[in-house]
Amino acid sequence: VHLDGADLSPAAEQRMRLHVINDVSRLRERLHNRLEVMAAEVCKTGRALIRGEGFDDLVDFGRDPSLTIELKTEPEKWSNPDLKMGEFLEEKSLLIRKKSIRSARATDLIMGATAWNLFRANNEIKKTAELLRNVDSSIVLTPREQTEDVQYKGRFGDFEVFVHHGSYLDDDEEKPFLEPSEVLLMGKSIEGVRHFGAIKDLKNN
Repeated sequence: VHLDGADLSPAAEQRMRLHVINDVSRLRERLHNRLEVMAAEVCKTGRALIRGEGFDDLVDFGRDPSLTIELKTEPEKWSNPDLKMGEFLEEKSLLIRKKSIRSARATDLIMGATAWNLFRANNEIKKTAELLRNVDSSIVLTPREQTEDVQYKGRFGDFEVFVHHGSYLDDDEEKPFLEPSEVLLMGKSIEGVRHFGAIKDLKNN
């Protein structure tokens, strides 16, 4: 929320309050964006890089490296229209369950715009959509529900399908939370606690 000082009295106290409100709003948005960026990093890599004045640390959550896959060769290539998508996703979901301490189950398929276009061009996806066109549980090739950054596309098998378009500013450079060609197979059973440490202003002791 950004308030316009034109409608306020010119009193110094009101001007000060206006600046405080705008500053808090701006800082709150920056904090929220930073938490989103860190969450995206952890989801994609299992690690988070914590940078600030006087420190530069990598927090590694110990995710199994076999859960990060580059699909560059046939037949398991995302752009291969003949990829058996249902079988492929079930196989990766079982891998997640096997590697998870709590036997987590994958429930959400989240992808960038390029990956989505390749996904809906897959022959199995097109066939499933055609067969179940009038059934509520079908994969929907046009959005049903939307937020500013995330579009819900429907359901395929056991997985809810989303496309992520969100971006953030990093040193005045706009970057996507999820690269257009990236795909995340996620679960709702992620657990944990966010820890916040005290920020010390060394310049002011």
